[in-house]
Amino acid sequence: MKLLSVEEPYPDYQDDPDFIRGRAIVEAVAGGDTDDIVASTAILLLHPLCLRAARVTAATAWLERHGFSIAYCRRIRLTGEHLRRIWKYQRSGHDPRRVRVVSQMLTHGPALVMAVVDRARVGEPATSRLRALKGPADPRRAAPHHLRTHLGAANMFNNLVHTCDGPGELLREAAVLLGSDLAALWQYSLVAIGKPGSDARAPVPHDIPNDPVPDGISLAHVAVRLRRLLLSRLRVSLASRSGPLVASLEARINREAAWVSTQNPARPVETLAGFRQLFRPCSLSYHEVTERDPAQASERAAVSTFVEIERALFSSNFDAERLEESAARAGLPLSLRDRLVFSTECLSIQYCGPA
Repeated sequence: MKLLSVEEPYPDYQDDPDFIRGRAIVEAVAGGDTDDIVASTAILLLHPLCLRAARVTAATAWLERHGFSIAYCRRIRLTGEHLRRIWKYQRSGHDPRRVRVVSQMLTHGPALVMAVVDRARVGEPATSRLRALKGPADPRRAAPHHLRTHLGAANMFNNLVHTCDGPGELLREAAVLLGSDLAALWQYSLVAIGKPGSDARAPVPHDIPNDPVPDGISLAHVAVRLRRLLLSRLRVSLASRSGPLVASLEARINREAAWVSTQNPARPVETLAGFRQLFRPCSLSYHEVTERDPAQASERAAVSTFVEIERALFSSNFDAERLEESAARAGLPLSLRDRLVFSTECLSIQYCGPA
């Protein structure tokens, strides 16, 4: 069967246990319709931050608009073992920091697996068409019609959705993600493409978040909020040393916050680009104030955090681990969502360069 053949660049697929199991189960369910159902079906994985940002409804609307019908939907909690098996052929050589950040991003909360059938197939597998329409990993290179643009992907790593590369990947990854529920996926897909043999109907989870977490995954929103909070903590102690400087910074940050409040958190790339056009880095004399006049350790850490957030906003010598450490010393530990926003941006700068 051509659609189920081994695909380059994975020469060992025929010996892959997940691929073997996935192929056996679809053949057991679909029989003579195996080629048709595999060609017509694709799966996508919506990341935990996609759910927390309440972008599931946006995803389903985009799928329908582009000719895909949802056949199956299941809420799952990814584990390190899932990730190891899904990306076993790709992760060799990746640096440990990248593996750690991506693993934390994908496993920290529930994700959503969707199986869709392609009503608009025109001579290519559904997996291939969906992959092309999903858009590139770096959302700065994506077009307006791409799924990652529509969902509001922030950077190369925090891009909200994963899809299979082709039919072989579909068989292998579905086996990894769904375990004992794999046969149900193919039964639902048979119904969705109008084939007889099953009266199953896909369950739809009812506990998907509808209210987005504040700021979504927008670096500009998160950074401006944190800088405003830091300055409010430092206002009294620094005003006695340099009142005019603090007043100027406060006015600047209030302008930033007012502007950011008018921007959609679901458009993080555009918001960050707009921020950089409107604003310039603050004077580092703010840091110099505490250097000349020794302050409490927590105050120095708060100033360092302020400066590190500034570097993130303007892609200047930014280090997410340094930011996290200084924030903790300042008594303002970052939430997991905030850490992921900064750490994925830091990785994206490392691999793709500043915007």
